[in-house]
Amino acid sequence: MDRITFHEFEAYTESVKDADMRCTLPRMELPVWSIQNRKIEKIHLQFAREGCGNIAEGTTRPDGCILFVPQGEKPGRGNGKLMNQDAPLLLGPKTEFRICFEHAHDWFSLFVPEELLVPPNLRDHDASSILPKSGRVIHPNAALLGRLRSFVGRLNSAAELEPAVLTEPNSLVEVRDELSSMFREIMGITRDPETPAIGRPAAVREHIIRTALARIVAMEEVPTVEDLVIATNVSERTLRSVFCEVFGMPPLRYLRLRRLHQSRKSLRTLSPSETTVAAIAAKYGFWDFGRFARDYRHVFGELPSQTLRKPSVPG
Repeated sequence: MDRITFHEFEAYTESVKDADMRCTLPRMELPVWSIQNRKIEKIHLQFAREGCGNIAEGTTRPDGCILFVPQGEKPGRGNGKLMNQDAPLLLGPKTEFRICFEHAHDWFSLFVPEELLVPPNLRDHDASSILPKSGRVIHPNAALLGRLRSFVGRLNSAAELEPAVLTEPNSLVEVRDELSSMFREIMGITRDPETPAIGRPAAVREHIIRTALARIVAMEEVPTVEDLVIATNVSERTLRSVFCEVFGMPPLRYLRLRRLHQSRKSLRTLSPSETTVAAIAAKYGFWDFGRFARDYRHVFGELPSQTLRKPSVPG
């Protein structure tokens, strides 16, 4: 969705999602507010710019968690604690919050549903026990938070260049998984529970690989590591170990490599009049076009644009 600009405070506050809240304007500075929404399946990103301060009081949705990240130099207060771009506010499901800024400020928020945060082995138990029950300002690893900021910035740029990155099922899968993975890291939730070593005799290892590969072939959408974990009925740690033993690489890299080859096949069989590199990248789950080009060149020795310009090869 394109960025929407408002010149009335009330109209802007009504456009903010993922919470039931009341907003209070402390004093008028610049009467301009804007917001942009990005939906990635059930994940929701909001990017906002407020020309004045704001006192927001409310309660979050009951079905997921929110990370509220101030942007820029000016700090605010989240539930009574100092909050800035390096110290965001983490909010659990159905959590009360009070977010206060005295002056103009920018922010983005990331909502991730509970189903993407709770490890599969805990979904049949009390999943709420591992999610935050209140709102608190946190101090995550600076590199991790920087990676998240960079990711959402690049995602916004990619969506403006090629909107299909937010509609193509395969791109949505990759974006969803990367965002939810970073959110879990920030929260300290692992999807790698400790499991007893299975020893992996050759027959067991082969069964895991055969099952995983069958699942990959059977799926129409881009398979995820979690899909393979569920199909093989082993932990993510065990799956990673088996893939490294068999292929010399973890499953995530293996899946990405397969998708690179699928994209190359399409680029070789189509012409520039029929498609674009960005459209093909999005189709196979590559929303970060710069990274796609670098990875493609690393594997195939040429840029995807060079492949597309060559005479088409019958499929």
